[in-house]
Amino acid sequence: MRRAIAFVAVVGLCACTPPETATQGPMSLDEAQRLMQTLAASAGETERHDEDGQANWAGYQLATAGAGLVAIAERQPPRTDNPDLLAAFYLQRGKARRSIGRNQAAVADLELAARHGERARQIDRSEIHWQLYGALATFVSQERGLTELEKALALLPRDDGRGSRLRNPDRGPPRRVHFLAELVFGHARIGQYDKAEQYLAMLTDLGGRAQQRADQQRPAAGRPSLNPVQAAGLRARAILSANRGNYAEAEPLVRELTAVTGLPSRNAAKQMSRLHELLGDILVHLDRTGEAEIEFRRAIDIVAREVNTDPTDVVNAMRSLAVFLRAEGRWREAEALSRRMIELRRQHGGRAEGPVSIPLADVLAAQGRHGEALAIYDRIVRDLQEDAGTFRRFMAINQEWLMSLIEGGRAGEAVARADDAAQKLSVQFGPDHVRSAEMRALAALSRLRSGDVAAGLVGLETELPTVLRESASGRADADNRSTRDRLQAQLIDGLLAALATARPNDPAVAERGFALAQAAAGRSV
Repeated sequence: MRRAIAFVAVVGLCACTPPETATQGPMSLDEAQRLMQTLAASAGETERHDEDGQANWAGYQLATAGAGLVAIAERQPPRTDNPDLLAAFYLQRGKARRSIGRNQAAVADLELAARHGERARQIDRSEIHWQLYGALATFVSQERGLTELEKALALLPRDDGRGSRLRNPDRGPPRRVHFLAELVFGHARIGQYDKAEQYLAMLTDLGGRAQQRADQQRPAAGRPSLNPVQAAGLRARAILSANRGNYAEAEPLVRELTAVTGLPSRNAAKQMSRLHELLGDILVHLDRTGEAEIEFRRAIDIVAREVNTDPTDVVNAMRSLAVFLRAEGRWREAEALSRRMIELRRQHGGRAEGPVSIPLADVLAAQGRHGEALAIYDRIVRDLQEDAGTFRRFMAINQEWLMSLIEGGRAGEAVARADDAAQKLSVQFGPDHVRSAEMRALAALSRLRSGDVAAGLVGLETELPTVLRESASGRADADNRSTRDRLQAQLIDGLLAALATARPNDPAVAERGFALAQAAAGRSV
């Protein structure tokens, strides 16, 4: 957190300088020295990424705060060969560029920071590789990102730069815990379960050693039932189990975490809210939707009743419930909640467009109100045109948006969007993942509707069997069932219509349609 405050402080200083002034020359050596000293003084206080591996919402908020980040992003490096100063400069500029959506430039800067860091003596090299992990995993390649995260872990000092946190677990877990947990999540996300288990074992061992230290310091009656490191390990185990489809195994682990009391954290309410959201997701996969809804509502209540709560945390918790209601086909409730999210954001001075409007557009699209949905989607796209990073995280792989483009008579636009999304998903999850196959099928449907019947037909015949098979296996997202069902209905209808046009009066077409309908029905039972 201290590092985040230091970074915002530097942003504030730069915000006083008009952007055109900031771009006229290189950073002075004095300023570079102060920056390096600030970063060195806050070494070990790394910013966290969201639990799903993406950059956190704070980056989006900073990106909208004014000219500060833009000024930093346009700075030129100091005229020096000092590797510490250069590493500090490129680390800061890379973070700023990432926050305003200049993702490729951010990756290049962070790679330069890592290169200069190899010769540096004072800069926190693990922080450089942590930031590079976030940029690569989100925008380039999960595997490349995880390689950088492994480097960040290896570069941590024995006491993690925060030895007091290892000796006193009440202050919260050290960076080593965050890095190990993220390695568990990251490898599980791309199906590398053996590696995920290896890092989970390291995390579990770290939790045991932290508990031994806690036992020596005070009696069990005076401390939480789990120390922060053990809690992180238990959460990682639950998420790994859920990623492997072992939802029955994951449920009691999360319930144990929600029962822990006295766990110190500056974000205790937010973390507990996220746990109830996770439990809700698990219960959805177990087809216990009534219990899941209770957990999603509980997640909202936990953050809403906090004194001085961040309204963004409330909106984020509401988003999970809105997605659940839409997936259950309870569109009126989902629409009302989505509008309430926008109202809440406006009341607290936030922008009404951007990601907060996506749930409303999605539920309008789900109801077939494509004109209304596209009007909102178009505003979101315009609002995010200067923030490519946020666009790629929240909009680029949105199936509801792409289906609305197709149904709204803009199939030609949908082709390029779906191709880009399919490539992104293949990088993130692998080409064989059900989400990658669904997006390739959606691209094929877009081609079909835009008049390229031959290419569309080949694509649909290739991808649809994979989509149905993977969905039947249970690997598809349970919280996306409404969208998935409508998508598959559109894909089947599109394929059959194309086959009927290409091969009129062919009885095999009717037989194919019956087989596909049976496959879809069997999957949804």
